[in-house]
Amino acid sequence: MKNLTRVVETFPSIQVPNKARGLPIEVSLIAQLGHGAGNKLFENVVSKQKGHEILLIS
Repeated sequence: MKNLTRVVETFPSIQVPNKARGLPIEVSLIAQLGHGAGNKLFENVVSKQKGHEILLIS
């Protein structure tokens, strides 16, 4: 994955190729969470996604 990263003046980001849909998936780091906070954030996102017709996170 190293060849997919690039140095930027702002926050770190990455583009992940998406062959299924054609367009790449762009991910940017916009904050640094405290230890263990990511688990709660992820659980919250998953619970909200389950309420949508199309589940984006599996």
